[in-house]
Amino acid sequence: MTHRVLIPAIDRALEVGEEQTILEVALASGVAYPHGCRRGRCGSCKSRLIEGEVDLLPHTPFSLTEADKQNGLILACRARPRSDCSVAWLNEPATQTASQTA
Repeated sequence: MTHRVLIPAIDRALEVGEEQTILEVALASGVAYPHGCRRGRCGSCKSRLIEGEVDLLPHTPFSLTEADKQNGLILACRARPRSDCSVAWLNEPATQTASQTA
């Protein structure tokens, strides 16, 4: 099963499989997604989950704190979608939503 992940910054949606991360598919699709270590250690791919649900693979508390999670942040390199999602890079305006880009 795949889930659609919308990235409003580039007005593009990706199909992400159950065992794939958002970052993995984005990079394989040629998207210049901000990232660093790809292992949940640096926080460079920290993104805002606008809508949808993800499971997070293990990561360091330094890269994504409990407060970050409560504020809707994820690590794209550790996020496996469990529904259709929309994610925003942290440098995007906080008020932008998926419906505003459609």
